[in-house]
Amino acid sequence: MTTPVPELQVSDTALAKIAAHAAVTTAGVARLQPALTRVLHRAATSAARGHLPGPPVPASPADPAAVTIDHPPGPVVVMVRIIATGQPPVLATVTTLQHRITAAVHELTGQAADVRIQVAAFDPAGTALPPA
Repeated sequence: MTTPVPELQVSDTALAKIAAHAAVTTAGVARLQPALTRVLHRAATSAARGHLPGPPVPASPADPAAVTIDHPPGPVVVMVRIIATGQPPVLATVTTLQHRITAAVHELTGQAADVRIQVAAFDPAGTALPPA
């Protein structure tokens, strides 16, 4: 008699955080770039929090708002928007990042991932100002 293996379900937020952490710890990534809709959402949330008691939520360099998760038929799609430094070359950075995120998703979920990296900007000095 075999014991059934339970199905593991991982939230999109957890996947986004894992992908974001992999991105900011990869050589050649200056920082992550959230999509405009996420920036606007964050601004509205921050404004609302300004009227609520409690400490402000600190910003993280591994910003999951720069990651989009989609669930089409087949593997989960993970899209990460980065600002590249160019050192190492951008293609090497993107390839390494795709492999790191694919491995992390597989390790966490046992499932395949279609990882897509969008280079939103280029900052050769690696000194990009933090997002406003």
